[in-house]
Amino acid sequence: MFRLGAIIFPLMILAMILKQKGPVSKFLKVGAISPETARRADSAELTAPDRLHLEDLVKRGVLVALEDGRYYVDVAVQRRRRRMVIILLVVVAVGLAAGVLLLWPTSEA
Repeated sequence: MFRLGAIIFPLMILAMILKQKGPVSKFLKVGAISPETARRADSAELTAPDRLHLEDLVKRGVLVALEDGRYYVDVAVQRRRRRMVIILLVVVAVGLAAGVLLLWPTSEA
């Protein structure tokens, strides 16, 4: 029974990480996906912690900042980065589960 938990626990952590909402999801929610539909941070209802991540997201290329203070999501970059994060987290989760299963003491008498 504990072995099943050792597999499920890392997968639940993976699901929680992927479900987190951040600035990108809020810009996507308001439809800011091109220069024509770009929005200001205020209209995307960003929280103070969300605003701290804007510059980093622009540097990564996920968000594009326009000269007038509006932002939009580069959907291709966002999908590529999300896919890479999912793959990395799955590899880590599988590795953790395999390690726990291999190192877990068995009751062989």
